[in-house]
Amino acid sequence: MLYKRKDSIYWWVKIKNKGKQIRQSTRTQYKAEARLFEDKLRRSFHARKRPVNTGICYVYIIGLIDSIFPIKIGLSKRPSSRLVALQTSHYETLMLYSTVKLANVRRAADIESAAHKIFKDVHIRGEWFEIDAHSAEETILRLVADDGPISKTG
Repeated sequence: MLYKRKDSIYWWVKIKNKGKQIRQSTRTQYKAEARLFEDKLRRSFHARKRPVNTGICYVYIIGLIDSIFPIKIGLSKRPSSRLVALQTSHYETLMLYSTVKLANVRRAADIESAAHKIFKDVHIRGEWFEIDAHSAEETILRLVADDGPISKTG
């Protein structure tokens, strides 16, 4: 619903969304523009967006192609794309050593976090660790073993 406030030159919109009353300035003095703003706001509330936590996610191990150390333990829905993104800002050639496929982002984040805690003594910076890819992969596979079927690639 569009309305004008006494203390404002702009049109305002009042919308109820999920039981909450929302009042927002349209930042326009023109009713036609205010209607467009209101329509866009209503559509944004009703847009069906896929929750971020759904769908397959991978815990990956990326490292230098010419060296055992260091490795990066991270998570991504598209590990090969993540490798490309990392490579653009890294001076040495990187390689995707391993991926472990998990049912959803939350489970992948839990596994990634647990692996980071296990390897805290060999932590370098960010998600980089001074450990070989094989040892990291074995640890990650042990962490997910109790969670049912997994798929290892790489």
